[in-house]
Amino acid sequence: MVDVIVASIISATVTGSLALAGVIYTSKKQYNGSIMELKEQQHLSTQEMKGNIALIQNDIKILNSNVEKHNKVVERTYNLETAVSVIDTRLKNTENQLQEIHQELLKGD
Repeated sequence: MVDVIVASIISATVTGSLALAGVIYTSKKQYNGSIMELKEQQHLSTQEMKGNIALIQNDIKILNSNVEKHNKVVERTYNLETAVSVIDTRLKNTENQLQEIHQELLKGD
């Protein structure tokens, strides 16, 4: 009877050990698979990030170029407005001088 109990215990221990080994093997395989999958996703995410960064850098270059063009237009506009103001002042002075000359001519008659 003791032999049957010992045999049963040994059989249960062997069965349990094999089951535990199977669970450990399966878990380790799933863990390694998950790690590899995460590394692939991280690599893809890194590649996507690099691509997005390159696109953003290109957009920044285009925006800088547009800002430079705009600033040149603003500068030229400012210079034109200054020139027009000077010309307007000269025109008013010339008109005043012509009126004074006209007044003097009318008085001289």
